[in-house]
Amino acid sequence: GTKIAYILNEDEQKSFNESIEKTLNENDDQNSNQWISKTNPDKKGIITPLNSYSQNGKDCRDFKKVIVKNEESIEEISKACRDIQGNWQVIEG
Repeated sequence: GTKIAYILNEDEQKSFNESIEKTLNENDDQNSNQWISKTNPDKKGIITPLNSYSQNGKDCRDFKKVIVKNEESIEEISKACRDIQGNWQVIEG
């Protein structure tokens, strides 16, 4: 698991993951999206696609996730590739 997973509850993780999917689908590299917890507005996130490339015939992207809670931030770099249905699957991070 990741440190971010310890900060977010189950509903927040689901919502954050939906924001990641939306960001990877719609945003160009270096174009960030913000996420805010519906239940705890002190928890915020930023998702930034870093680059796009092909690996083993799949579209992949590296992206940065940042969660801020009570002035403390955790940053992780992750990698996602599209599965055969076209959905993003996080491979690393």
